[in-house]
Amino acid sequence: MSARPLSAAALGLLLACIGGCQATIHPRPARVAPAGELAWDVHLPVTRLGPASVDGTLNGTERTVSALATGVWDGTAVWVPPVWFDGAVAVGVGGGCALGGLLSPFRVGLEARCQVVEGGLDLALSAAGAWLPFFDRDGPWARAGADLSVEGETVTWMAGVYGAYGPETWWLLPIDTPKGFDDPVDPNTADGGGSGLRATRTEAAVAVPLGVGWVVRDGLVRLLTLGLVVRHPLWADDARFGDCEGCRAFTATGVDVGTSVALTIGLVGK
Repeated sequence: MSARPLSAAALGLLLACIGGCQATIHPRPARVAPAGELAWDVHLPVTRLGPASVDGTLNGTERTVSALATGVWDGTAVWVPPVWFDGAVAVGVGGGCALGGLLSPFRVGLEARCQVVEGGLDLALSAAGAWLPFFDRDGPWARAGADLSVEGETVTWMAGVYGAYGPETWWLLPIDTPKGFDDPVDPNTADGGGSGLRATRTEAAVAVPLGVGWVVRDGLVRLLTLGLVVRHPLWADDARFGDCEGCRAFTATGVDVGTSVALTIGLVGK
């Protein structure tokens, strides 16, 4: 095993542990590490947005409120989009396959990945399982899917399709609110933050990552990636809600989250 793969993996591990988070599905090349070598990748979900509607009661009257759903970075009621690193390190085990770990302090898991087509078009299949031990997202999580990529001298094009199951937390920012919904004197509302509430539920979803990677020639990093991940929930259990911040007169009873889109940036190692 060469020193270069080892140093690349160490860099990936360092970046992946800055802040910690829940892992997301993201575009990545379908190339799998050769036997005995390490591969790594890290990514940052810059923003994640989708439409939502929240059912509940406002001063005893049933109402449905439209909302903007974003990610939550640590399981608390923080309305800003997620800003955390997540990564993986794997070792090639032969036969076109690699085994490794998902590196996030808030998710402990393993992944198996095999490249089944190699050439002008690369295709890899993977499956991963993990446990989320902290906050109100505690529980099992899993994903399985396929990655496609076409690698050129300067640019790599990436696409994929995944199924995922596990806890998801959303921060719901109400829009077009009815009269009496907002409470400007609520001390729990930060200046300028607006009203909102947190919802956590177990979801089964399908996700389609699309991206492009630019070749980086520095000896450690192979690609700088930019991607979009379209995600659609197929099923969800009943949501667990936090208190409605800045809207104490509203009590949420249910939520429907639509198709969301996440923007990601990342690095892929040698």
